[in-house]
Amino acid sequence: RTAKGRSSIGRALVSKTSGWGFKSLRPCGQPGVCYSRTRRVREHVVNRETKRMLQRQGAVDAAGNPVRAPRTATPKAASERTPPKQYIGEVRAELKKVVWPTRDEIKNYTVVVLMMLAVMTILTFAFDYVFAKGVLFLFDR
Repeated sequence: RTAKGRSSIGRALVSKTSGWGFKSLRPCGQPGVCYSRTRRVREHVVNRETKRMLQRQGAVDAAGNPVRAPRTATPKAASERTPPKQYIGEVRAELKKVVWPTRDEIKNYTVVVLMMLAVMTILTFAFDYVFAKGVLFLFDR
């Protein structure tokens, strides 16, 4: 008798499943396709909240079945594209929403970065010096 799907060292019993008659669940191979012991079952298993969100996005229908999206999206015609003037205006409007740091904040950040750079440089030099001296000491013996 050969053991199928078992490790070479055996398996310990798990208190949740030992002796309670639970059947092992096999993992789903691809989204929405799960396997039972006897046959392949196609189902889309999601909770109610996720199902509602997917319905709002148009990914599933009212029954919860996936909606097939068109395979290839057609590119917009030149007349449907955003004109450059409108695009620049939208970019400027978005950039106005950005919270830019003040001059004092930039000075503080610059000082912090330069201090950390100096500290890390000193640490790197110190470690390099100590390890170099240690290696030379070992080889000079």
